[in-house]
Amino acid sequence: MIIYYSRHGQTDWNLDRCIQGQSNIPLNETGIQQAKKLGEKIKDLDIKAIYTSPLDRVVNTVKIAKGDRDIPVYKDARILERNYGIYEGKSAFDPDFVKESRILTCDLHGGENYPMLFKRIGSFINELKEKYADDEAVLVVAHGGIARVFNRYFHKMDLDSFFKHYHPNCEIVMYDTKALQKIDIDNIGSNF
Repeated sequence: MIIYYSRHGQTDWNLDRCIQGQSNIPLNETGIQQAKKLGEKIKDLDIKAIYTSPLDRVVNTVKIAKGDRDIPVYKDARILERNYGIYEGKSAFDPDFVKESRILTCDLHGGENYPMLFKRIGSFINELKEKYADDEAVLVVAHGGIARVFNRYFHKMDLDSFFKHYHPNCEIVMYDTKALQKIDIDNIGSNF
């Protein structure tokens, strides 16, 4: 199967480089325009379903991009952005955040560590692979941090490449799951 992946449209917190995480921040005007452009990018794709994070910035991106197309939309909490603990709402350049966010096993003081995130995204991808045929496609619209984990599952990358991966707002990438083996979510560690 094919998974088309996109990140939600821009928010003011994106613009200000604040850590959003699971905070429910709305799209700004630029984000609304980006969502309209995403709609143009997907208008000719044969998509069986759209999966979205339940946060408003993603749900509204999907609503705008989908327009009046008759495609089922499913909200799935497994593709919520990472819970960044005490750092949500703070600058992405906060020195403690920069240091701690690069430690795979750090839960950011009440948030999620990467093995937790890998497990929920792996579960989500496994379920999609079981539900859809090889020749079918879905669109997943979620977050930048989730894009990083998706990319890790489909491309070999070292730790430095993983942390440098950036997915721009409303850009779309395609992942072909045919070569991807079922993800063993019970044995996900913090090693690459």
